[in-house]
Parts: sequence; structure tokens; C-alpha cells
Amino acid sequence: MALFGLDNGVHYTAGLQGEARAAFRREKSEPMAQALKAELDELHPKVPPNSKLGKAIGYTLNQWPKLMRCLEHGEARLDTNLVENAIRPLVLGRKKLATLRKPERG
Repeated sequence: MALFGLDNGVHYTAGLQGEARAAFRREKSEPMAQALKAELDELHPKVPPNSKLGKAIGYTLNQWPKLMRCLEHGEARLDTNLVENAIRPLVLGRKKLATLRKPERG
């Protein structure tokens, strides 16, 4: 959560874009991300791998290089809100259409 707050503050308040945002992320966000990874590395062997927490930690560690890539590119967003907002009308329309096509029951 702290990473998102920090990044949103930089984008919306300071208005940093591109390389300036990437430099800020390397300076401020990367230490926070590395601290999180250290905690995950420490917890991983202690948590049963088939538990929900174990699966979440394993997934996060497997995806770690991809997560770190967003710190290198200032244009990349940390969240998927823009994409989710763009496809929401399509998904809702499809659900509504599926509901209308169901035959009457009674």
C-alpha cells in the first residue's frame, strides 16, 4: 500500500513523468520494495506452501522480476485501474445481455 501511495503522490501532486518518475521510484520506492522482498524471503520457508499465504508468497516471489520492471519505467503504472475502468462497460454489457437471453422460468 505504501508503494501505491508514494507513486500516486508523485504522479498527481508533483506531476513527475517518464524518466523523472523512474528516478524517483529508484530512489524512494525501490528500498521499500526490497524490504518487502526480504520479508517474503524470510517468511517463505516458514509458511506451508499449499496454504493461501504460502501460495501468495510463492506467486509474488515468482513474479518479482516483473514487479521490479515497473520501477525502471516511469511511464508504467503500478495499478491496472485504467484498464479495469476501460473494460468495465464491456463486461457489464455482456452480463446484462446474458441475463436477457435466459429463457423465462416459471
